Amino acid sequence: GEIQSYSNTSSDYEEQLLLFEQSYLSIANLPSAELESLLDVDPDIRTDPHLNHQEFILLKRLFDQLYQEVKGKADYYQEITRNLIIQLLYLLKRKNNGLLKSPKCSRKEQIYNEFSVLIELDFRLKRSVGEYAELLGISAKHLSETVKLVTKQPALYFIQERVIDESRYLLIHTGLSVKQIASKLNFDTASHFVRFFKNLTGVTPLKYRILIQ
Repeated sequence: GEIQSYSNTSSDYEEQLLLFEQSYLSIANLPSAELESLLDVDPDIRTDPHLNHQEFILLKRLFDQLYQEVKGKADYYQEITRNLIIQLLYLLKRKNNGLLKSPKCSRKEQIYNEFSVLIELDFRLKRSVGEYAELLGISAKHLSETVKLVTKQPALYFIQERVIDESRYLLIHTGLSVKQIASKLNFDTASHFVRFFKNLTGVTPLKYRILIQ
């Protein structure tokens, strides 16, 4: 259910994405509290920790090993893969623990981070800056000014962009009709959804679905 979106990437850009179920690691018999700790991300940690060259090489090597094990499916590859993932998680946890010792984010950054979390939770139901400001216990003006200072974009941009991202995902990866998608995203009518989508993307949902296929 996660959406990945990329823009302005360079010609030498490359990404490796690792997806797994928590239950896959549970077989390794780690104490449940320890496993939860490895998978937990502290909200005070910035989401873009910078790796030095040595850290990058080490993590890249682990990803390459994982790829080879999953691709080759030799004897014990499941056990090796599971342990490589755990090793990766411990290395990232160590990196994150180091970041925790660095200065905490500012109050403005904290408000933006909390705003981002609330959008992810409520974007299907809440579409106004005021609704999120109320949840945060601040005024809509304060939220708008804070988000603009941190990101150079207005708060409403992030609310609408999340709805558009979800709309694109549903149009590409499901067979739902435009009316069904509108209902799923809690638009009062399909026409309202079509206008919203076209205003922000320049094309109707149906046109987008045809162009992307």
